[in-house]
Amino acid sequence: LSRRFGSRAPIVGVISTPKQPIEDLLARTQKLGVRHPTYFDMDGGTNRAWGITGHPTIMIVDGKGNIVRTIDWIAMLAGSGEPEARTEAAWRLRLENELAAELDELLQ
Repeated sequence: LSRRFGSRAPIVGVISTPKQPIEDLLARTQKLGVRHPTYFDMDGGTNRAWGITGHPTIMIVDGKGNIVRTIDWIAMLAGSGEPEARTEAAWRLRLENELAAELDELLQ
């Protein structure tokens, strides 16, 4: 998504897992090939401030800082009834397609 949208829709990751060492989190983002800036919220303050209760949660925030869409992907996939949604590759593809469509609409 960061390659597709570039500066028109900057992507920033926030990882909030206070129980994991930062070294493990850095290794995981590198293994996944994460290219966008990532903030590590080691005390859970971001979750509390934004009202996040499930992970992963995706938020689309407009240029004024307003949350325009929140997606709780675990809840969405659990309720989808689609067996292919259980694989990581299918989850990633669905996530990217859903977000790309949302961003295309917002940027028009």
